Amino acid sequence: MISSKRYAQAYIEIILIILAAVISYGSIVRNEFVFDDFSTIVNNKLIIDWKNIHQLFSKDYFASGGMRTYTRSGEASYRPLVTLSYFVDYHIWGLNSHGFHATNLLLHILTAIIFYLFSRQLVINKFSSFLAAMLYAVHPVVSETVNCISFREDILCALFTYSALWASYRIARGNTIIVSISLLLALFSKEMGMVFFPILLILDRCHFSHNFRKRYLLYLAVSACCIFYLIIRFNIMRNEFEPSVPFPEPGMTSRLLIIARITGHYLMLCLYPINFSIDYYLPLFVNVTSKHIISLIVLCAILIFLFYTLIRSIVTHTKAKDITIFLSLFFISLLPALNIIPLKNIIADRYLYLPFGFMALFLSLLFDRHIVHRYFNIVVVSYAVVLCMLSIARSHDWMTSYNLWNSALRENAFSFHANNNLAGWYKDHNMIEQSISYYKKALQLRPDDPIPYFNLGNSYKEINEFGRAIYYYRKAASLSGTDPEPYVNMATAYMELNQIDNAAEALREAIRIAPKSSAAHNNYGVILSEQGKLEEAVIEHKRAINYDNRNENAFFNLALCYIDLKEYQQALKIFHHLIQLNDSYPQVYYFIGFCFESAGNAEQARKFYKKALEINPEDKASLKKLRNLSH
Repeated sequence: MISSKRYAQAYIEIILIILAAVISYGSIVRNEFVFDDFSTIVNNKLIIDWKNIHQLFSKDYFASGGMRTYTRSGEASYRPLVTLSYFVDYHIWGLNSHGFHATNLLLHILTAIIFYLFSRQLVINKFSSFLAAMLYAVHPVVSETVNCISFREDILCALFTYSALWASYRIARGNTIIVSISLLLALFSKEMGMVFFPILLILDRCHFSHNFRKRYLLYLAVSACCIFYLIIRFNIMRNEFEPSVPFPEPGMTSRLLIIARITGHYLMLCLYPINFSIDYYLPLFVNVTSKHIISLIVLCAILIFLFYTLIRSIVTHTKAKDITIFLSLFFISLLPALNIIPLKNIIADRYLYLPFGFMALFLSLLFDRHIVHRYFNIVVVSYAVVLCMLSIARSHDWMTSYNLWNSALRENAFSFHANNNLAGWYKDHNMIEQSISYYKKALQLRPDDPIPYFNLGNSYKEINEFGRAIYYYRKAASLSGTDPEPYVNMATAYMELNQIDNAAEALREAIRIAPKSSAAHNNYGVILSEQGKLEEAVIEHKRAINYDNRNENAFFNLALCYIDLKEYQQALKIFHHLIQLNDSYPQVYYFIGFCFESAGNAEQARKFYKKALEINPEDKASLKKLRNLSH
């Protein structure tokens, strides 16, 4: 029976872990939305209404917005549990970034606690589990995941993976149902949850010396969960817009060198946690040098040693064996991040959020073994204080988009993403000249990438230099190949120059390469309407709505076509549906009033003109209509 003293000690240690995490990361609650938060939260059309919850289980979850962006969930991969958490946050906080960050902090603290409970089952010296959990709670290597709301997928995946491991050894001797549910929650947060099975097998055989036959039901359940997830993820809910990421270096030697370099980078971040960046530079085309060969030899030697020690550990049980096991589990849990299967982001701090738990266990046992006891507390406290300070400093970098991308440029002035995104920040703050300057720097770094060309086109359009805008849109279109967005924006620039035929041609090309582009069909309908071809315009707007039933502009333009056709009842039906999508659209209320006035219903017309003025008191058109109706 566990004594009350041990329980009290565990509670005190949990409180200390919570306090350490709050000290290190409490400042994030004042941070703004940054990086991918805009696509996954701010511009996420799903989370604003619980009626959209069913779209978590449909292909609409991935609706593409062009130029590799996603206008529905904001996710390129299937992350339903993460998006569900955004639903909850939105209906508690609205679009208040501080509330979303508070949820991230809470989830990080909960993950650290679950990790602490799990690690207590692994080590004899309980202080080592406390030290490991403390490292996990405060280490700056997890700061990217904790600070960026859109990386919550890594927190949730780690939370439920550690929960499944804890349940495997704690609850009813491995309650199969609880383990299975936890594993599924981890998998539907992020694919990295697949590492649970090999971790479970190694711990069972090498650490706990379990007989595999006695746990065959658990293994069958875990296998079924993994197979079920793989069918859902790569068959039923595969994203057709998710681009494949080919490895630039086909040679096996080059690939091994890159994997060795990535592994060394992650080890350095764990052991020497400085110089963090949102965008690390790693040249994929490497020349084989003695430095690369040595790093590969060292990595192979480490892996051979770990394999040999694990084989021997089946027979023996020592603290040295545990050190080896935890280091091995770190490498195993890191495998999905080593680009064995190429990733869009070759290196990212967030990939360490789950694996770092095992590195923390490795370090805690290593310290306990090699540091003189009388200096141990001083060293631990000093190390924890340094880590806290580094985490606080890193959180400051994540406070705003400007801070984030400037910090990335400090680390690497040749970062494409830092230049491109800092340019976007300047554009959003109407500092167009600075925006153009940084977009051109991004263009110099990636002259064959369509995105900076597209962004330059948008910037020049902002300052009414439509000729230059069209030039850059054309370059983006020629490089992107199958993306309609450059043609759609090019058409709007042509419209500003009153070159209707050129605009129509650009939109026809957009529809040719992307027949399901809602924006292209909608804009083409506008041009047809301008040309007086109202029946054809109605068809195009209906197609736009068919391909995206939340395209507010398409609904609005369709209703205007019905007004021009004097089909006021049809227009009213469209406008009332549009109000359900967006009830703060003053022009909609104005035109509803106009429809009622045209149909001879002055009383209803006044009602909607007044509603338009409530939303926008500066609406001169509605005010004029009200004055005319009062005479």
